[in-house]
Amino acid sequence: MKKGVVGAILIVAVIVAVLLITGPFGGLLGGLFNGGSSFTANFTTSSGGSNQTVQFNATVAGGSAPFRFIWSFGDGNFSTLQNPKHTFVPGSYTVELIVLDSTDASVTVRKPITVSA
Repeated sequence: MKKGVVGAILIVAVIVAVLLITGPFGGLLGGLFNGGSSFTANFTTSSGGSNQTVQFNATVAGGSAPFRFIWSFGDGNFSTLQNPKHTFVPGSYTVELIVLDSTDASVTVRKPITVSA
């Protein structure tokens, strides 16, 4: 490999590592390196106005407020609300919730959901 290519790969690796530790949401790995705090998170679901609209409710126990919430609904859509509503096309999805506290410690919860017509 040429020196320029190796150098470029090293620079990209460093940038990715820095973003994971300090990134736009406080760093998904930041809590591992700054002592973090211990907490748990969970979420429940309920149907909204139609079978395809789902209300998500996040709960957190422990940790250091304020908390940040990052939802991935498994269909390419995201939310940063604590308790979002989301409308799905009927099908099966894996919903992921990442909660970060003020020390950038994080907890991830994943659950499968099935949405019917």
